[in-house]
Amino acid sequence: TENGMADNWFWVTTNDGQPLDDAKHAISDRLMEFVQFCMPTEEILCSKEFCRKCGNLCIKVDNSSEEGTVVTVEGFDRSGFLLELASIIEGLGFSMRNAEIEGGDSVDDPRIFKLTLVGPDGGVLDYQQSQALMFTMELVVSKGKLSMRPPNH
Repeated sequence: TENGMADNWFWVTTNDGQPLDDAKHAISDRLMEFVQFCMPTEEILCSKEFCRKCGNLCIKVDNSSEEGTVVTVEGFDRSGFLLELASIIEGLGFSMRNAEIEGGDSVDDPRIFKLTLVGPDGGVLDYQQSQALMFTMELVVSKGKLSMRPPNH
């Protein structure tokens, strides 16, 4: 949509897949009682920092620098992980300006990936872009097994 949020469409059919023409208004009113529409508060939309945790993984997004968005990924590492991160970034249309890898010398010293990104317009990532990045990173790390919790919690 114009404001960057997704539209949700629900198709209610019979068991045979036929539309419920006669009862669609009554059913849609009843379904609306069960469907919750979430829109972040203005404070969250204007935030400059976001954090998402998934097990040992911690993804931090900091949009306060004019150089670009600084993304820090801690607590997860595997062979080829930087390539996976770069693929996610490219796939979302972002560009990586800088990448630093700290630690990783031993099991007790896990790697920390610190990436500086810019959005398609060359600026810092906005709320929707930051959430998309964190969600996709979490999806790749969890191999498609995400929890059913709202993204703002």
